[in-house]
Formats: sequence, structure tokens, C-alpha cells
Amino acid sequence: MKKREFDLIYVPAETYMLRTGTDETIQSFIKLKKPVSVILLENKDKHVKVLHEDKNWLIEKKYLRGLND
Repeated sequence: MKKREFDLIYVPAETYMLRTGTDETIQSFIKLKKPVSVILLENKDKHVKVLHEDKNWLIEKKYLRGLND
């Protein structure tokens, strides 16, 4: 089943999560030390926008599995 807005997504350890400004430039990033579940907010071209710990993040789709199943 294809993931939709507000679905939970599994994000594996060692994945980079990017914080961007209003102009979409990268402001900061984190590298996950352990897997987490996040809420899908928006499915973009090469990234997904997610909610994690009350902040919006971008994750490259290549790091995610089962996003379009």
C-alpha cells in the first residue's frame, strides 16, 4: 500500500535527516544513531518531508524502504 500523508514511516539507523530554511537551503542535519518512526508530511520528488520530535525534516527517498508499496 502506498504511503499517504500522516502515515508512520520507518527510518533506518545511519540515515541523514536534513533541516531546511524557508528558501529550501540546508540549515542543519542529523545522522540517526538508531532507527526511528516518523510521520510523513509530504512526498516530494527525491525527498520526503517528515515530522520528528516536533520538527520538520527532509529525508532522501533512497534511504527508505516500502515507501511506495
